[in-house]
Amino acid sequence: MTDINSFTVGGRLTKDAQAETTPQGLPVCNFTIASNRSRKEGDAWKQETAFFDCAVYGKTAENVRQKLKKGLPVVVTGRIQQQRWESGGATKSRFLILADIVQVYAKEQADPQAANW
Repeated sequence: MTDINSFTVGGRLTKDAQAETTPQGLPVCNFTIASNRSRKEGDAWKQETAFFDCAVYGKTAENVRQKLKKGLPVVVTGRIQQQRWESGGATKSRFLILADIVQVYAKEQADPQAANW
């Protein structure tokens, strides 16, 4: 049985997407999304921000590399990949969203725009 690995998050880009090419010649764009959430703590509302590292490959990376700019509201759908490495004798890890779909989310609309990549 194959397990389900699907993730969707919306937020704003923390900086312009970084375009690169893998050693095999595959285009890749890396970017980070800041996603805000409010929760009630006692009588006050508290803001929380989570940061999500994302990567998009291939034709989609070519389509978004010029368009993903700091502050742009987006919705990303993809799968999560855990990356592990050694650093200073300690094992480190992080989770990366491998994006399949990147959508621009218009401020004045309740639904994502037609700009899907």
